[in-house]
Amino acid sequence: MNKKKLLLVTNIILLLSFVIMLTTIVLMQMFRSKIVFEIHEKSGIVLVVAAIMHTYLNWAWVRLNILKRKG
Repeated sequence: MNKKKLLLVTNIILLLSFVIMLTTIVLMQMFRSKIVFEIHEKSGIVLVVAAIMHTYLNWAWVRLNILKRKG
């Protein structure tokens, strides 16, 4: 899989895990269910891994735009 396709898949996973996190936060306020908490927890792990992958795949952009030296 090339970098562009991998980034697309990573971005979709990021979006879905973020939406699941928000949804489970609302559900946890309404219901004190163990399964909702577990889904929230697993989705959080997926979100963190996908965010790290997203940063890795965009590292050239980060280095060019965020980490460039002034002077």
